[in-house]
This record gives sequence, C-alpha cells and structure tokens, in this order.
Amino acid sequence: MTQAGIILRSALRDGLRSRIVYGFGAFFLFAGWMMVRLGGAGDKALLSLLSLSLALVPLVSLVYGASYLYQSRRFIELLLAQPVPRRTLFLGLYAGLSLPLTLAWLLGCLLPLLSAGRSLDVPGLLLLLGAGSALCLANPIDLARVLVLLHFDLGAMMGYTGAVFQLFFQGPLGMGLAALTLLLWILLPLWLAWRAFSRRDF
Repeated sequence: MTQAGIILRSALRDGLRSRIVYGFGAFFLFAGWMMVRLGGAGDKALLSLLSLSLALVPLVSLVYGASYLYQSRRFIELLLAQPVPRRTLFLGLYAGLSLPLTLAWLLGCLLPLLSAGRSLDVPGLLLLLGAGSALCLANPIDLARVLVLLHFDLGAMMGYTGAVFQLFFQGPLGMGLAALTLLLWILLPLWLAWRAFSRRDF
C-alpha cells in the first residue's frame, strides 16, 4: 500500500469511529425522515433539508476538522519527521476528514428522501446532494442556495434580484458558470491550505 493509502486509511478509520460523524449522519437521517413524514415528500422536504444543510454542514465540518487536527497534532508531527512528502500527508488527511462527513450527510439525507418514492424530484435531489457535498469540502453557501432555489422556481425568495438570477442561472451558461464556481470553491481553498501546510515549520 502506498504512503497516501496508509494515511488515508488511518484518517478514515478515525473518522468512522468518531461520534461526531455518526451523530451528524443520525441527525440528518432523523430530520429527513420527519420532514418527509410530516411535511410531505418532494419540494418541501428538499428545501427544508437545504436550509438545514446550509446552516449545519459548514459548522460541523469546521468543528470536526479542527478537533481532529488538534487531537492528532503529535501524530502529524511524527509523520512529518518520516520520509513522507508533505503533499501526500496533506491530501491523505484532507480526504480522510472530508469523506466520512460527506458519506454520513449523503446517507442521512438520501435514505429518507428515497422513501418518498415517485413524488421525489430526482434532479432536485441530485442538485441538493451535489451542493451539500461541496459544503463539506468548502463553503459556497449563497451559490448552493441560489442553485437549489432556482431549480424549484423560487427565485422570488431571493428578493428583487431573483428574477435576474433566474433568467441567467437557469440557462446552460449560467448552470455551467455556477458549477465552475463551485469547483473553484473547492480547489482554491485546497490550494491555499496546501501552500500554508507546506511552508509551515511544525
């Protein structure tokens, strides 16, 4: 197994034993089930999960990442003393921290919504899951909100500029630009974090 694989496996093992990850997934599982049962399936449940995800996913991701890195500081310093490239260590830790939370969120949202059956808006579900997964990874809250709300023709909820956003973002050019921006929200912070990590003297 490669060095990156060993680091990734170690971080994933810690993530899969974390109470935060299981509590995070269980909370969205329960909340999604309640929204589907009480509020009906379809658009209402998706939009309710969107609001909940935009509020909690960045916060939980930040708390989980900070607590893991604080508790594993000695282990990371030990790895840095070994012949392990910093790039390998950084990418292994990044993937090992983001994947468990993303998986817990996906399962917590997906399982209740799949129980909705035929009344579920599949494109809306995929858009919600994609935007929410980008929030583990980064925090483009406003862009994720705009994309999902416009999919359900709810541009008026964004105020007077909602009509302009709706005309632009619902076209192929607007959707492509939004997808590119979400990708940049992931890659740019990752690159900046890598630069800081590679230059820091532990």
